[in-house]
Amino acid sequence: MSIKTPPSSTPSAAPRRAPEPVQPQKAEAPKPNLLERMGQGLQNVARAANQVVDRFEAKLPDLSKLGLPQLAGTGGKPWEGITLTGKPLQIPLNKLLDVDLGDLRKVLERVLPPKIDDKQGKQLVEQTQQFRDTLGQVRSLSAQLDMLPSTHPRYAQVKAALEKAEGALTQQTGYTRTTAPRPGSLWLDPQFLAKELPNGQVHASRFPTGTPVTKPPAALDIVAGGDAKKAAEYTASVAQNRAEAGMPVQGGEPMGVHLSLEGGGGKGKRYAAMLTEMREMGVVPVSLTGTSAGSIAAAFAATGATPKQVEDVAKDPRLGKLYDLDLDMNDGGLLNGQAAYDLFDQKLRELTGITDRPVTFADLKIPLQLVAAKAYDSAVPNGGFKSAQDRIFVFSQETTPDTPVALAMRASMAIPGVFEPVQLVDPVTGRQMHLVDGGTLDNLPMGYNKNDLPQIGASLQTRGGTHPSNGTAQPKPLPTGQLDTDDVVWNGFNGLALLKDNATEAQDWRDKAKPGANQFMLSVPTWNLDNPKQSNSVLGFGYDNKVDPILDGQTREVTRDFLREFMDDMKVPGSRGTNMVTQVPKDLKFSEPVEIWGEKFQVTYNGGDTVVATAANGKRHEVKLGQKQIESIWLDGQAFNDFGAQLSHTLSDVRSVRPSWFPF
Repeated sequence: MSIKTPPSSTPSAAPRRAPEPVQPQKAEAPKPNLLERMGQGLQNVARAANQVVDRFEAKLPDLSKLGLPQLAGTGGKPWEGITLTGKPLQIPLNKLLDVDLGDLRKVLERVLPPKIDDKQGKQLVEQTQQFRDTLGQVRSLSAQLDMLPSTHPRYAQVKAALEKAEGALTQQTGYTRTTAPRPGSLWLDPQFLAKELPNGQVHASRFPTGTPVTKPPAALDIVAGGDAKKAAEYTASVAQNRAEAGMPVQGGEPMGVHLSLEGGGGKGKRYAAMLTEMREMGVVPVSLTGTSAGSIAAAFAATGATPKQVEDVAKDPRLGKLYDLDLDMNDGGLLNGQAAYDLFDQKLRELTGITDRPVTFADLKIPLQLVAAKAYDSAVPNGGFKSAQDRIFVFSQETTPDTPVALAMRASMAIPGVFEPVQLVDPVTGRQMHLVDGGTLDNLPMGYNKNDLPQIGASLQTRGGTHPSNGTAQPKPLPTGQLDTDDVVWNGFNGLALLKDNATEAQDWRDKAKPGANQFMLSVPTWNLDNPKQSNSVLGFGYDNKVDPILDGQTREVTRDFLREFMDDMKVPGSRGTNMVTQVPKDLKFSEPVEIWGEKFQVTYNGGDTVVATAANGKRHEVKLGQKQIESIWLDGQAFNDFGAQLSHTLSDVRSVRPSWFPF
């Protein structure tokens, strides 16, 4: 959302005629309602921000037409302090991260006291109470029986009681004492899984327990599935592709890697092309971690899907229709995300062949970890969140084998204030959690690799994101208590506070710039390297048939260059590498020919915050871009060879420079 300063109030018009003078009376100012006070507080923050930066986008309708209460001084537009145009909106995230959120928190606490009110979750806890009671009785009797010798006088009595209780459990739920889920293995959301939970009843036919894959399979097994002919064809193809591309590793033996995928919403469309290029060069993910958008691609890949199948998902037209507006401000998000969950659930069923129930982590062929963030956890006492690590929740085959994968995907991408949080219930214990987007705390999930595989960390690069100033922020203490996610305003605010106080973006930048041992960081540009005006956006999930094929080709080229540089190093323990350029020369200078609106210019730079654009007729134009922006353009150009294109785009964009300098 673009936060802007709202227009000032229009002065009251003078009366048409002047009656006899009367003593002026002090008019009682109308008491602003809750929404007015909240809006005015947001407007104050907007004035402090005073800048629009396109680092986070959303598609929202014009709420001024929805009959919301009018805010004072907004000309009848109830959310004038937050620009709502119905088009992709710009949220000044970078600038907001510089704003002290303490004042806004005080305003919100006065006008909108935070609360935790999970009616649906509490209802499911009540509905599953009988399941817990019966299962608890079965496990208690089973433990007693295990401790009694068969000759003990009570053995027969306890055994009979166990058989009766287990019979009741099986009749009610389909589970036995050996097949029932263990604490923490099965998490349910009463909203997204309503059709799987008739009257809140858990049944083994819908949520079976299974034996999960916890160790990475061989790379060739993923590709060929034990088919010798297919394996031979694949290795021959890899050998040819590597030879033609001049890869430092030759031959056709595939290399297994752990792949970590960064969040970025609709920018995650880049991953399909990246996976395709990796597969063709014999680099196969045999273990995966993902956050937010990265969780989507990682989950589909973990089914054993081919890159072509992942690409088909990225091109599914339904991805562009994930905006299911929910006007209930008490649900924690403007979009409830049911469409997203339903699509993920359906695609997982198609890819696995499991059609009669949700796909669980135990059904996956490849180890998978999906990262979310805890706003509320009934198992944690108030003040018990001591660190960011205490708030991170990881779904995996090891921790949550019986949980639907689509639910974990939906939780990992629950952008605070945009999508409703996922409200989880463990039917075995009654524990409740509210989860939001894992990107608030760890958007680039490095360090989750539990094997000795080389780790590739794939990030969705934004123009200017390589500048070293993006990596300077340091973490601050986080809130230690439970956070309100029921209200859309509090959910959005708390998400921003976690992102800022944890210095998440800066920590992710340092991961990309300074990888650890056995880590190789692949930054994938999300804009057209020939025409930076074209790019992917956070909530632009739909596949653009004009733009995305171009970006797909460039993604493959960047991935190929990355593998050409680091594939041999991946075989050397302790090695590391990154394709991101972050060092700016102290005496940076350049002279670059560019074309701006059809005219040729020579653009020179000799330090400072200004470039000089010299036209063909010799006329010079000094253009103030700012030193950071100039350095950012240069750094991107070094990494992705688009220096001229970015410079031309910036100098021809009236939003980046003063329009008065244009001679054409």
